Amino acid sequence: MSRAFRVASGISKQLITEASNGSLYSLSQIQRAVHSNPGSSSLDVAKVVFKHLDPAPLARFQSDPWDSEENRPYSDRAAKCLHILSDISVALHKDPVLRDFVEDGLAASLDGACQWINHYFESIRPTLGNVLGVGVDVELFAYAKLLLALLKADHPGWYVCWSSPAYAKLLARMWMTKNAKGRFAMAPTEDNGGCPIQKLVFLCMDAEPGRELFFEAVLMAHPDSAKRFTEATIARGKGCLYSFRIGVYLPCVLEFLHVLLIINLRGVLYTPLLQRALSKGRCLKELTADVVALAQNVGTGTGDNSALNLLHAMASTLLATILSFAIENDSINRNLCDLIDGGYVNLLGILTATLPENDPATSTRGVEDLITENLIYLISSFGRYTIVPRVISRLLDSRPGSQLDGLLQGCHNSKVRLVCDELCQLLRWRIDVYKGVGTDSGPSICDNQLCNRQAQGGFRACSGCSAVTYCSRHCQVRDWGEVHRDECQTLRAIRSQYKAAHFQYYHATRSYHLAYVQYQFNRNLNPTQGTAADPNKVLLEFDLTTNAIEPAVLKEQAALAPKANATATSA
Repeated sequence: MSRAFRVASGISKQLITEASNGSLYSLSQIQRAVHSNPGSSSLDVAKVVFKHLDPAPLARFQSDPWDSEENRPYSDRAAKCLHILSDISVALHKDPVLRDFVEDGLAASLDGACQWINHYFESIRPTLGNVLGVGVDVELFAYAKLLLALLKADHPGWYVCWSSPAYAKLLARMWMTKNAKGRFAMAPTEDNGGCPIQKLVFLCMDAEPGRELFFEAVLMAHPDSAKRFTEATIARGKGCLYSFRIGVYLPCVLEFLHVLLIINLRGVLYTPLLQRALSKGRCLKELTADVVALAQNVGTGTGDNSALNLLHAMASTLLATILSFAIENDSINRNLCDLIDGGYVNLLGILTATLPENDPATSTRGVEDLITENLIYLISSFGRYTIVPRVISRLLDSRPGSQLDGLLQGCHNSKVRLVCDELCQLLRWRIDVYKGVGTDSGPSICDNQLCNRQAQGGFRACSGCSAVTYCSRHCQVRDWGEVHRDECQTLRAIRSQYKAAHFQYYHATRSYHLAYVQYQFNRNLNPTQGTAADPNKVLLEFDLTTNAIEPAVLKEQAALAPKANATATSA
């Protein structure tokens, strides 16, 4: 081929013409040239690429297989053009004219290009199934960078992609595909606050149609899609730590992880299937541990407000994630345990240490006041849900003394310290009661009010309502005649409602609550001198979440019998 036919890019006009006419050999030559030297890309090459990415031939594949004699050339040409397009993306920042053309062309035909990309990964290597070749994560990452370039251009056609099923399917593939070595496509970089794939998914979720299409595609992408989604989320959190270790700027890494937490939260809100998978996979424990590991590298008093603000936002997102779980099936308690195992109390301690000492003379309300109020809310909300034996058990396993001391030692803000003092005292009370009652799997307390027995197992439940338990038939018969005959039908209706809502209130949890209520009553109420305790005179109500006793009850100054009637309400 003579030099007269070569253009400035190093690829001949004749080669481009032959490729435009459908020559697979010429496309292969262009692909090799662009791959070895992305700077050889030109407008003419980009025009050929978009010509062969026209999605019209894909309609033919519905009647005839993609690898038939008639359809295979279309598929092969599109595959070559996809490789060229991913290689072109490397050179876009050096050629503004080429960049504008590619961005405009891709925005105009994005749905078709995504259809071809999905077809390529589904059909070119069908024998490998969902686990593709070693370089599949690199290929997906290249397409992610190319798509993310459109965000910088803010092209009007960009918003069309959020209503494109093919685009949502491609994002789900980017999120969940493993290569042959079990590695997900992530490649965290300092640009764009982390990984382009996370950025694309996050922006897609900002639009309601895009959010719906993405999670629909996730649930259809893999036989065990919820578990794979959880694995990908955990792996991307570890990828965040790796990016920090290799020198990526800490605020960028924190932003990357914060985006991941928001995606995780929206997955929890979307479907119970993802809720269960995230809970079983202990995803919150891993993500919390990642946040704590990075938080330990944020120095106090450094003036790095961006990093501190991101830490506060991530602490809020983690707590919002567990509170978004339905109460039924003990989901909140189970996931709060994961937060504790991951070091959430340590994270709160780090955040309290970053707050400056508040100045009462300052009346202006600024950003620091909002951060202080948010931290007070986090500490109070965390304490509200620590009234369950399982949670208390995890606090004991995670050395609560050192964690609680960490909340107090570094706190210089008087408002926050007051809340921390209240939380620490509350947890000490609950731990003391837990140690006296037993393990989180028992024991049960006999519901005959005149019996003080409690034991590990061996209790019988009422066959009518299954809501109360007794240590013996004698206690059951006695309580039936005195109290339970009148309440059995009501308790049965309540239990039926619980069962219909899949709400589980274990006997061991109820036993702990009763013991805790009795402990708090005895601590707050003064016995009346010279008056015998009558457990049936007063119905006392105690809010387990706020640790508050009704003021009207306190005025009674009634003596508390060992088995006084009490109604515990838990919000």
